[in-house]
Amino acid sequence: MGEIGLFFIRLAMSKELRVELAKPEFAKAFALASAMVAINGTLNDTQRAMVAETVRLELIKQGQGAAAKSSSQEFEVTLSTQN
Repeated sequence: MGEIGLFFIRLAMSKELRVELAKPEFAKAFALASAMVAINGTLNDTQRAMVAETVRLELIKQGQGAAAKSSSQEFEVTLSTQN
C-alpha cells in the first residue's frame, strides 16, 4: 500500500496526474484508516502494536520518516482520541 501512496503523491505533486483521477484510491485509503480507528478499541495489545508498526513502516516507505518516529503508544493515543 505504501508504494501506491507514494506513487500518487509524486504524480500529484508533479502535476502529471490530476488529483481527481486518483480519487478512488484516496477514498479507499481513508476508508481503511477510518476502519482502523473504528476497531482500535477491540484490538489486544499485540494487535495494536502490529498496527502501529505497520503504520510506521508505511510512513517510512512514503518518505515520511519524521512522522514515523512517533512511538506505538503515541499512535494508540491518537487513535483512541478519535473515537
